[in-house]
Amino acid sequence: MAHISLKFAVKLINFQNYLFNVYMDLLLPEDMDDKFSDDHEMSSISSRFIVLMIILAALLSSLYSYVLFHTMIELFTVVITGLIFVIVWNLKDRIDNNFLVIIGVACFYMGTFDFLHTISYSGIDAFGTGSSNLATQFWIISRYIEAFTFLFAILLIQKKTNPYWLFLLYFFISAGLFLTIYPLGIFPDCYIEGKGLTLFKIISEYIICGVLFTALYLLYKRKDYFDPDIHLLISVSIIFTVLAEFSFTTYMDVYGFSNMIGHLFRIIAFVFLYKAFVESVLRKPFTTIYHRLKESEQQFKTKFISLFDNMADGVAFFEALYDEEGRAYDFRMLEVNRQYEAVRGISKENVLNKCSGDLNSEIIMEHFDDIMGVIRTGNPVRFESFSSDSGRYYFCSVFSYDKVNFGIIYSEITERKVSENMLRQSLEEKTALLQEVHHRVKNNLQVIISLLDLNRYDCEDEKINEVLSETQSRIIAMSLVHEAIYLSDKVSTIDADSHLRTLGMEVLAYYTTNCDIILDVKAEGCCFDLKTAIPVSLVFNELITNSVKYAFKGRQKGRITFRGKCEDGYADMMYCDDGIGITGDVDLINSESLGITIITSIVRAQLDGTIELVKNEGVCWKIRFPLKVRYGS
Repeated sequence: MAHISLKFAVKLINFQNYLFNVYMDLLLPEDMDDKFSDDHEMSSISSRFIVLMIILAALLSSLYSYVLFHTMIELFTVVITGLIFVIVWNLKDRIDNNFLVIIGVACFYMGTFDFLHTISYSGIDAFGTGSSNLATQFWIISRYIEAFTFLFAILLIQKKTNPYWLFLLYFFISAGLFLTIYPLGIFPDCYIEGKGLTLFKIISEYIICGVLFTALYLLYKRKDYFDPDIHLLISVSIIFTVLAEFSFTTYMDVYGFSNMIGHLFRIIAFVFLYKAFVESVLRKPFTTIYHRLKESEQQFKTKFISLFDNMADGVAFFEALYDEEGRAYDFRMLEVNRQYEAVRGISKENVLNKCSGDLNSEIIMEHFDDIMGVIRTGNPVRFESFSSDSGRYYFCSVFSYDKVNFGIIYSEITERKVSENMLRQSLEEKTALLQEVHHRVKNNLQVIISLLDLNRYDCEDEKINEVLSETQSRIIAMSLVHEAIYLSDKVSTIDADSHLRTLGMEVLAYYTTNCDIILDVKAEGCCFDLKTAIPVSLVFNELITNSVKYAFKGRQKGRITFRGKCEDGYADMMYCDDGIGITGDVDLINSESLGITIITSIVRAQLDGTIELVKNEGVCWKIRFPLKVRYGS
């Protein structure tokens, strides 16, 4: 039995081909087609029966030739590992479980070393060593790869490994291990003829068993990543692999009984492993993914329910009701959270499964058309509403998440609305008070203007009358500011465009002149507060007064142009007249003209601005100052 004849080897190869076809028919799933057969259960029983018959045939073959028995068993495992690799490699992009990918890639190299073990086994001895040591070394390498692959596959189950890089990694590891055996010969001996297994081989088997037990424990801890049936198949495969390894620690003869038992355990282990891959990758291609999605869905539901019930706002979900023509005509309440009951003051049991008419809700009835519009169009709406039943204000957001269901978020804003009403009432009172103050100030200024007017009529001194007139004109400018604020909707700012135009017309009407003066004022977008409006009005009053008194002497027509521009936090103003102009140099700071002195001091001291005089066919004044409040508001 030490050698087999060439004729028997040919028969063995033919038998191997036959076994391959039998294994393909036996182990590939019966439901590879899209349609499941009614006798699937019977086919599964038949498959188990055929596997048992193969094991029985292997046992019977051991009575004739142990080499034949060993070859049948090992080629069986080689075919299975090859099939697992082919399945995984072709479907690697569709397999979501990293554990299956790692095991599948490693099966190629496990099968390679198992094949080397088979052809170097005593009785075949393809390498011509005349010893069982080489076969045992190939065997122990294959088992080390298998054990640590299971361990690392479990540890890396949450990662995503690149199959191509993984294949190359196993290639270099396997090539390195092969070189330590042949031709380097530095790999430790595993079997010595006449003595049996070496200490290294026995310790290695126990290490392999320990690693497999660790992998089995980790597999149990991570069972949520697998379908329960697939997890059971992989676990049973590991258990039978451990039993096989224990059997391989005791034999003295490679043809011994414990060696045979170990190989039988191996064939069972690989059948379960193959079954797990077929179930997870072919027969149930999405079972593992589905199981993980179910777990994620359950976690999401738990988180959603917790979020739903602990929201600060009340939320209610509704179902739209459609008539026979497909038009939404009503809706029914499906679910509410705890805060809805607190916010609306309504018990959950009193509103669930009720239609809009039965809910007796002012909010829903008042905005029924808006809600139905959300159902029909899917466009969300928001509105504020008051419920007289509860005496509360709500800000409601209505949204649709499909053509049938929609939700309403109720945010209670009662305190905010009460505060707004109180603030509005307080603002109205203060506005009325400020307007009254401005009205009284304007009236008092009007009294002063009237007194000055009386003094002017009683006084015969022209210089005094001129001073009184100018003083009266300045008071009119201030009075118009208070009048503009009193008549305005805003008590904090006035519109510069309309105010300055009105002021200019008042000044022109105040002075009697034979010249027809055209006033062109534009200051759109400029709004001034009281502290800015009064100085600007005084400056504008002085400029127009000077133009009327001095610029158009002996003229029948004249033109005054004013342009105001407010942007980037600054006001830029240009005042021009086409009068006779100013002769000679003008010192704006130490001017002998009272009007120029007043204008310069107001611009610099009160407006914190700059002023420039440009003499060109008349007079132009350029004024620039920072705005204290936002313009255009």
